[in-house]
Amino acid sequence: MHTKLRNLHISYNEIKTAPRYSNRLIAVILSYATIAIVAVSYLKNYAAFLELTYLIDDLQNLNRGTNIAKLRQYHYFELLIYIWWWWWQGVFYFVIPIFIVKWKYKYSLKQFGLRSSAFPKLNRYYILWFLVTLLAIVIVSSHKDFVQYYPFYKKAHRSLIDFVAWQAIYLSQFLFLEFFFRGLLLNVLYRKTGILAVFIVVIPYVMIHITKPWLEALASFPFGLFLGYMALKTRSILSGFYLHVAIALSLDVSILLKTSHL
Repeated sequence: MHTKLRNLHISYNEIKTAPRYSNRLIAVILSYATIAIVAVSYLKNYAAFLELTYLIDDLQNLNRGTNIAKLRQYHYFELLIYIWWWWWQGVFYFVIPIFIVKWKYKYSLKQFGLRSSAFPKLNRYYILWFLVTLLAIVIVSSHKDFVQYYPFYKKAHRSLIDFVAWQAIYLSQFLFLEFFFRGLLLNVLYRKTGILAVFIVVIPYVMIHITKPWLEALASFPFGLFLGYMALKTRSILSGFYLHVAIALSLDVSILLKTSHL
């Protein structure tokens, strides 16, 4: 048991041999991250989508509300709104960061966690975390705060197409989040701050959860620490992404089953 836990230890040598990034790149990434979080917070919302339709109305010399009225007649209108939500997270948390580190600064994306785990045996800790969380999901999926909040897409139970399309949108955005927080921010800070990088990055990560049920917001702190630490140890964000997917899918399904929607 002691040997297994020792495998989780991050040594001083691991920190010193981590990729070194210039102060300029670190400043660029931290500045960009601030802008990205603010931009996503506003642009992903329905209000921003509505403003776009008003702009199109103006350009077409139509009465304001004409295009949104037409869109609301579309069978999958609510799903369309979540595609808008997904799009902005993908642009700011994934596409632009990749452009910065790969095409602007010529770094390999493997340095930012887009690779398979360097220590596959450590994946058992992800599985253990999931099993513990699954027990919590069984409990909280009956709590009114979670039942009212999840799934985000309230018509996910309407048909198999709705459910699958929603899960494809919802679950894929966790790759954007993992890359942004545990791939990009964590790795540029790691060589400078060591293991403290995990605690620094978890601050904005928790902040994007403050509109969610309070139990989930609180849980995002230890969860963020675990994902950050494991991302550094395994040098990969993919197992964290898979864990995020498994937890999110389990919560949606559990709530839908308990509310007799599946």
